[in-house]
Amino acid sequence: MCKLVILLVAALVIAVTHAHPHSHPPCPSMHVLRDCTCTGPHNGYPNIVCDGHDMSSSQAFSVMEALPRDVTYSSIELHGFDDMEEVPEHVFDGLHFEHGSLKIDDSHHHGAAPVLHAHSFEDMDHLEELTLSYLKLTYVPAIIFPFIKDSVERLSLKGNDITELIPDAFDELCSTLVELNLAENNLEFIHPMALRGLHNLNVLDLSSAAVLYLLPGTFIEVENLETLELAGNGLVSLQQGVFAGLHHVEHLDFTGSSLTWIAPGAFDDTESILTVDMPNQHLYYIAEDAFRGLTDIEEIDLSGNHLTTLASNVFDDDLFDYHHYHHHHHHHHDHDDHVHIDLTDNPLICGCDIAWLTVDPFYTEGTCTNGNNFAISLSHLHLACP
Repeated sequence: MCKLVILLVAALVIAVTHAHPHSHPPCPSMHVLRDCTCTGPHNGYPNIVCDGHDMSSSQAFSVMEALPRDVTYSSIELHGFDDMEEVPEHVFDGLHFEHGSLKIDDSHHHGAAPVLHAHSFEDMDHLEELTLSYLKLTYVPAIIFPFIKDSVERLSLKGNDITELIPDAFDELCSTLVELNLAENNLEFIHPMALRGLHNLNVLDLSSAAVLYLLPGTFIEVENLETLELAGNGLVSLQQGVFAGLHHVEHLDFTGSSLTWIAPGAFDDTESILTVDMPNQHLYYIAEDAFRGLTDIEEIDLSGNHLTTLASNVFDDDLFDYHHYHHHHHHHHDHDDHVHIDLTDNPLICGCDIAWLTVDPFYTEGTCTNGNNFAISLSHLHLACP
């Protein structure tokens, strides 16, 4: 009986092994890899890394051509080549990935961007993430998009020298693209129709991209955007309706900008913005209705500016009604139903025009002076105002 059980178990193991012959596929041989390395991650699919310190770009692309096509890969990375004149056509043809990523970064030809051909990234199965970072690219490589549009969900062009986004810049990727990273570029101009059609986009990173201004309508068609990174730019002003269409973004961070003006209605047609960070800008005055539309706001950081006063009409008159209603209906049990405003390091003058900062629903950090240069904490400020 025991011998029969052992035979049955052995037969089952053999059957499972034959049913999943590549459940833990091996790395390619060293003869194929040359000076590239291969590691097996937790999901069992190999990672291939080729480093420009160990080989030339032509040798690395020869490895790409020689990689077995009957193996499923997790990721492939080509890094640090200073002799990369081009990404040859068809060099990745036939490669199979499992939720895979392909990364080419910090590579160029003695400071000049490598040429990307229309068919450089063609015919790869299940490639979900493509990173082309720090390549000295001066333009969005739209020529490759028709051949990656059916699979790539995450695209990174971080750290290049892209200067503008033209209308429909990513139109070919409109059905699949979920994340787009354009950080650390030199975006002197973003056409308001540049992001048109990207209805599935959830994450857009424009941090430290040298953005000086944004035009109204830029975000109108990315209505499912949840994360918008803007820190580290040189924004000087925010025009009316510039963020229209942002119905799911909860946090906007302007750290590193030089804002001097927020137009009335800059946040019109937005929903769900909970936190706005504007520390250390050049704000001497905030106009009426500048924060109109921020009906769900929980925190605003205005620290380190030059404000001597802040009028209550910067917000909607019915801010508290909106705030109270939305937070009770969205079950934010961990929130205290206050609007937190950070005004530390501003030269505020104590007076009835800021008395509203000390009453519900506002909780304000900072100090003011009453003419004798004695700083009074706003949380302890008591004014006899009509």
